[in-house]
Amino acid sequence: MCDVSRSLSLSHLLYEIPQRLSIYVFCTYIDLQDLRKEIGMRFLSDPNFQIFVNKEKIDLLDIPGINVHKFNAEIDGIEQPIEIIGIDTQRPDGTTKQHGVAWHVNGRLVGQCSWKGPNGEKFLDGRKSIAKRFTFIVRADCLSDLVKPDWEGFNNDDDIYPRALEAVNQAILKFISDFFSEARTETFNEIKGQNEPVLKKLSPTEIEEWEGFVKTTQEECVNLSDDVLNDLAKILANLLQAKSRYALIHKLGEYNPNQLDDLNDILSKWTVDMAKEVLDELEIRMLLVKELEAKVKRTDTDELKDLQPLFERGLWIFGPEYESLHFTSNKGMTKVLRDLLGVNETGSRNRPDFVILPDSSIGTYSVPRFSDDDGGEVGVDRLVIVELKKPGIPLGSEQREQTLKYIRELKQKGAIDNHTKVTGFPLGSQIDPLETEKLTQGNVTIQPMTYNMIIKRAESRLLNLKQKVESAPFLQEIIESNKKAKAQTELEGV
Repeated sequence: MCDVSRSLSLSHLLYEIPQRLSIYVFCTYIDLQDLRKEIGMRFLSDPNFQIFVNKEKIDLLDIPGINVHKFNAEIDGIEQPIEIIGIDTQRPDGTTKQHGVAWHVNGRLVGQCSWKGPNGEKFLDGRKSIAKRFTFIVRADCLSDLVKPDWEGFNNDDDIYPRALEAVNQAILKFISDFFSEARTETFNEIKGQNEPVLKKLSPTEIEEWEGFVKTTQEECVNLSDDVLNDLAKILANLLQAKSRYALIHKLGEYNPNQLDDLNDILSKWTVDMAKEVLDELEIRMLLVKELEAKVKRTDTDELKDLQPLFERGLWIFGPEYESLHFTSNKGMTKVLRDLLGVNETGSRNRPDFVILPDSSIGTYSVPRFSDDDGGEVGVDRLVIVELKKPGIPLGSEQREQTLKYIRELKQKGAIDNHTKVTGFPLGSQIDPLETEKLTQGNVTIQPMTYNMIIKRAESRLLNLKQKVESAPFLQEIIESNKKAKAQTELEGV
């Protein structure tokens, strides 16, 4: 421990401390030849930058032959091939500084040494370990007439430089591909092992196709990381199993970059199963509304065959409490109504879910009520009656009273009781302006509505999405189908 008074001057301290302390400095020794090699592998890309160690200049001869690789790039129209010298540090450095492609013309650097060409063309992804390990010196004296006056690049007055650039690029990529063939084989075997459970389900032809894709991608896309390559391999293996095969790839190929980003954002927030469930339900409901919209506008629409089946699947239109997942067609209730009304038509026997009257058709839909004691079914909890009036019959007080009459008779016959909540919807093409309000009596509600009101209510419940996705393929199909049906009807009418 050094005891030094606070009054000592700085100069005194600098003198005294070394005298009173034993200082040991440990230095890692590096061989002179190794030093020349390590410096040479990283700083010989610029001929104008000269490095001396102990007054001796460093050159390529200081780099062992195992670290230097020479090959040529053949160019059409140029007799002398371009020589390329690859310098391999064997271990990737921390950055790509002092690495890349250096173009030399007459012993002078053109542009900068980097993984971009003299005119900004990209060779390799700098994030790859290869880019932090290799430097390529391109001796292109044959392009001396194309060098710009400031030596920052080449002129593109003709196609010589682009052809030379392409040839050099391909030669470098081929060298890298050949150089890392063993590493690629090792990576391929690892990827194949990770995908073995899926590959076992493929045929020999499909496995051969999968292997060819992975190997070709390895060779031609050297900038792909092993993780990304493995992801692609998994995707292909699953596509080979899927019924749609490569249809997804074709669709992705039609998307622009922004759409691909949007798709990635969607998949990061939704699972595919979840998105499919929501979109399938939305599609079903939008198709139903589109079909209903087309049919209520046509005078030849049969309310029994065309409209009642749609409302059977579309009770949700009337409100969230009428979701069709809970309400089901009540054949027993319909039979009671047919017996009460004395209906004995052929159509009623063919369509037992509905009651056919001269001026309308009736459908009944219910939710059962269960006992709190044993959970058994003890009656009807909710009943919905949908009566579709033929065009030309306005909805008024008479139609509301008629629906109330059905409900009273159902109670008298014991089909429902006082605990049953009943809602009746008389629907038609027009409604008496004085009879638009709903009628409520105890647990019974009668709400007359026009078909146009129903369409607007359906669109509102779908958050008016129909207008936003009008161009969706599934909607276009039904639009075209309705156009053909309308044209056929008009032709038959003529």
